Parts: sequence; structure tokens; C-alpha cells
Amino acid sequence: MNGTWRGFTIIETMLVLAITGLVVAVVLVNIGTALRNEQYHTAVDQVHDYFQGQYSLTSAIQNDRSSTNTCSSGGVKFDDNGSGRATSNCFILGRVLRAEVYTDLSGAKHQRINSFPAIARRDVADPIQFPNEDQKPAKQVFADASIVMGDQVSSYDLAGESDVKLKTPTGDVNTFALTMLIARSPISGRVHTYYTSNTQAVINVNSMVEADLKLCVDPAGIINMGISPMGILIEKGAANASAVRVLGSGECV
Repeated sequence: MNGTWRGFTIIETMLVLAITGLVVAVVLVNIGTALRNEQYHTAVDQVHDYFQGQYSLTSAIQNDRSSTNTCSSGGVKFDDNGSGRATSNCFILGRVLRAEVYTDLSGAKHQRINSFPAIARRDVADPIQFPNEDQKPAKQVFADASIVMGDQVSSYDLAGESDVKLKTPTGDVNTFALTMLIARSPISGRVHTYYTSNTQAVINVNSMVEADLKLCVDPAGIINMGISPMGILIEKGAANASAVRVLGSGECV
């Protein structure tokens, strides 16, 4: 049987290679986008887990201490010589969170959250010193307790989570500030949450609010495309970790 066989022309070969390269490029872009999206979702989950963990720490507070721990204006401190005498009117109520923006050696700005023990310097549960405390609003109870930040601090550096940054829906990541008090009332035993959108060196409960708090996780450190950010919501009256939930894309507005 006679016949002729014709191979691919140079133009046909170039077209096949171009189409193949285009398909590979599209696949790689989609894979990269999917990986960055997954990285962003993971960062949001880690922020969510951190704030939930602060409520778990408040629920698990232990106020037992030895006689070598003393109460001062800075909270509970350890006395090395063992001569200190423990006092009953200085105890841990919960956590104080303070967010700050810092600049590294290269000039880049990052965020971290410092968590301190919330120390009450007055025993408002003492009916002799505070006879009508059970009739006061919870915020006033905490104000009367004269809360200070303890000396021990644990820091959560958001630069480690793909350098994501937090902000309020209308705020700026470069000026983000937050002071939050998560504390258990020594009168009712209920956990309350108060916050203010600035960094307080001295805890002033009366200047704080008890309201919904939305914290958006800015995706710019991971995804450089215009997407609606995700975030977390700490509900008004939050008393435990279940009151902290993830906000989906488009909800953090």
C-alpha cells in the first residue's frame, strides 16, 4: 500500500509548545494562588486560636502561691530571700492583652500582642472593706479592684504568621493599638471582656467598652491581590473561648 507520511511543520510544533506552556503557566499560577489562600486561612485560624487561648488561661487561673511571693504595685513578685509574706488581697483575675506595632532593623513594621496577668490589688470580695460591691455593675467592681499588669509577659509575634497584621474594619495596620481585659469577677465569678483602641500603660477599666470587637487579618503579607479580608469576632459579653469566632471573607467590614 502506497502512501505518504507528513510530519509536523515548525509552525505546528511551535503552536503545540506555546499552548502547552500556557497551560502549564496557568496551572502553576492556580497552584500558587491556592497555596497562598491556604496560608492565609491558616494564619487567620492561628489568630483565632490565640485569642481563644487567652480565655482558656483565664478559666484555668490558679491563685495558689508560696509565702515567698509578695504583692506590690507591680503585681505578684518573687522574693529571693524568702522574707516576703503573702497577702490575700493581691490575686490574678485574668489576662491583659496589649497590641503594639514595632519596627525591625530593616525598617519594616510588624505587630505583636503581649499578654500579662491581670492582678487585683484590692480584695473587693471582702464585705468589710467593700460592703456593697455585689450591688455594683461588673465594670465598677473591676475598677474598685485596682487592676495592674503582672510582671510575667508572653508575646505573640504576628511576624511569625507570614507577617499578617491586624486592624479594625476602619483602622490602619500601621497604627493598630489595643488594650483588652479578660477577667473573672471576684464577686459573681463570671468572665467579662473590656477593651479600648489604644495602648494603656495603666489599666483604666472605666475608659474601656464592653462591645463586639472585630479584628481583620490583613492579607497583604501573603496575597497581593484585592480580596475581602477575613478576621475574628470577639462577641460582646464574651465569657469563654466559644465567644471568639472566625469571620469569613467579606464579613470583616
